[in-house]
Amino acid sequence: MTSVAIVLLVQASLSFSPLGYLAGPEGRLYPLYGMRSNFLLGEPVDEKVLSAASFGGKMVQKLPWGIRLPGERTLPTAGGPALFAWTSSSGGMLYAWLPATREMISSTTGAVQLPFELDHVTAMAFPDARRLRILRSKRQDWEIIDLDIQGFRVMRITEVATTLAALDSLGNVWSGVDAEVACESSRWRLDEPLLAFTPLDDGWMVLQTRTAAQAARCNVSDLSAVPLP
Repeated sequence: MTSVAIVLLVQASLSFSPLGYLAGPEGRLYPLYGMRSNFLLGEPVDEKVLSAASFGGKMVQKLPWGIRLPGERTLPTAGGPALFAWTSSSGGMLYAWLPATREMISSTTGAVQLPFELDHVTAMAFPDARRLRILRSKRQDWEIIDLDIQGFRVMRITEVATTLAALDSLGNVWSGVDAEVACESSRWRLDEPLLAFTPLDDGWMVLQTRTAAQAARCNVSDLSAVPLP
């Protein structure tokens, strides 16, 4: 990375929201800034932040007592971390899943009454304005549930046979088996087995192994090195 790029990234970290957050070994979250081939890790966020995400410059954070929304509004919720999904339709709407209590929360309507029980949810995203995609783990594989957010009708359920699975912020489905990673038409072979997926904003996904991390996007062949906390 050139000195000019480093200066620009440092300036960006002071004035722009991060692409997302990486978990450090001590459990703290670290903001990740930058763009393809130029990523910078920021200082850890407040230790009270249990989970966080960034959507088009809008940051959301889960605190022990609630969800901090853009504009410093706080939505009271139960404790524990949360999973987030954001749609930009009608000015933007956030949905959050609380694994500890198995509750769905909307930033506009509060608690969402689902017509069925959900558990083992690992990711959520909006592939389009009316469809909420949920990924959940099963005993030996994974399941994708597409919901129409008008009434939360189940539109489709898809089984995914893989070792690891994830959704990026655009709703694309990622899969990983050993060192092989796939998303749509893209295929990558890592130097070591994949340990974890971490979704970022704008469709970026961090692929983390035991000693390294790289950022990728669906249907783009390039991989970019990412600094680890």
